[in-house]
Amino acid sequence: MTLVNYLLRELERFKDYLPMIAAMRAKGLEKRHWNSMSRQLDLDNLETLNLTLAHLIEMRLYEGQKLDMIKNISDVAMKEWAIKTTLDSLEGELRYVEFTVSKYKEPAVAYVLKGLEELITIFEDFVIKTVSLKQN
Repeated sequence: MTLVNYLLRELERFKDYLPMIAAMRAKGLEKRHWNSMSRQLDLDNLETLNLTLAHLIEMRLYEGQKLDMIKNISDVAMKEWAIKTTLDSLEGELRYVEFTVSKYKEPAVAYVLKGLEELITIFEDFVIKTVSLKQN
């Protein structure tokens, strides 16, 4: 057997593990997600274990229902992360919105708040982002 054939065979075998690896590296996976995975897989706490790819393969987490469960939790974590990121972004944008107050008439009968156009634009953008997150 040539080295090329061996490498091709090993790469082909490795492709089976890629969905599991991708799901377990998802952005937003937090302690509660790892705890949920551990409970549903009936394993010790996955987050605290010294996991290697060999351990994951040995536990056969790349197969069937185990993989489906990992993917479901991973999907939830990614959606939560996207929402949190969007909310953090909105908070950051709102933090620097400045308002000015000017007199409505002389003598000052009332005051007018200016700078609302920027605030309305920010909220419109936020609504669009929120709707797109909801649809995903």
